[in-house]
Amino acid sequence: MAIYYYDPDVSGGNDDGTSEANAWSDMSDVTGGVAAGDTVYFKNGASRDGSGADVTFATDASDTTQIRLKGYSSTIEDDGLFLTNDKFFFNGSNHRIENFDVNNALRPAVTTAGENNLFQNCKIVSTYSSVNSRAIEVQMEASLVDCYFEITDSQNSVAKLGCVYVTGGDGVCMQGCVVRGYTGLGIVDLYTSACVVTDCIFTDATNKGMNVGMELDLEYNSNGHTWIANNTFYGFTDSGIQVYQMSAHSDHKHFVVMNNVFWGDNSGSCIGIENEDADPTATVHFIKNSFGNVASPYDGFAIGITGAAANHAGVSDVTLTADPFVNGAAMDFRLNGAGGGGALLRAKSTPLAYTGT
Repeated sequence: MAIYYYDPDVSGGNDDGTSEANAWSDMSDVTGGVAAGDTVYFKNGASRDGSGADVTFATDASDTTQIRLKGYSSTIEDDGLFLTNDKFFFNGSNHRIENFDVNNALRPAVTTAGENNLFQNCKIVSTYSSVNSRAIEVQMEASLVDCYFEITDSQNSVAKLGCVYVTGGDGVCMQGCVVRGYTGLGIVDLYTSACVVTDCIFTDATNKGMNVGMELDLEYNSNGHTWIANNTFYGFTDSGIQVYQMSAHSDHKHFVVMNNVFWGDNSGSCIGIENEDADPTATVHFIKNSFGNVASPYDGFAIGITGAAANHAGVSDVTLTADPFVNGAAMDFRLNGAGGGGALLRAKSTPLAYTGT
């Protein structure tokens, strides 16, 4: 369980990675030298590191011997970002990637294919300008915490392919992330794990408006669960959430969508939560979501599903008549004081007190 150092600007030293003075300066030394249980600190350079080359971390770690890859600015553990142009593949399992700022014109900018990989405080941006880009592709289960993801210019023409793209692997857990792109989160064939998305923001990219916040295909196996709570969907044109397949209640899957804020772009076809499944048999629980600037809060769900029908609001839904944020277009998502907007959300927030007996 060694500690190593990488510094693209290091001069002198013996280049064995054992100290800041002797840091590795070639990324191939890192990928070839790291072992299960090791930590590598990546010092940010005078300019963004890399040349768009493929960088692959293939070593498997374990639950008790994680590989930790952490960026810093000038002092170890200062939580500064390590800036790079390279394209990263995390094919090994049990990697913890922290404070990486990956920006390139590739698709995807980052791929995670190992089991139980975690990204924290990372910024991953693809500036690829043709169709069907993605910032990160998740091929096995991964956790994304306090990260920023964006596809700046690309428009997706394939359904369920998003800025964060989860393939037919084992699911994704997202907490406190910002996702910007034509399609935010796309999930294809959720297998045995879960889709958990909480406290995230889905909104327009720098040069491309958001069409759909999430496109979800949730039926593939008889396991897995979906929990979407406390998120903001802002400025979308088509749908905040679009569901392509749901599971039957006999599949034993949880599916809860609650406490989210949906503020559309006021286009005639703008829907808060939309069902594209021809056989909507699942029990979906919609609880206390807030909708504004949309043609309809719900569309396409079977009558009898909780909060399902277009004319049947979810449990304790809130109708917004004003933009609730200080300046969402400029990424300022503090609640404002508007009576039908931010002030209303504050008044409806719960729990204010325990109401049980």
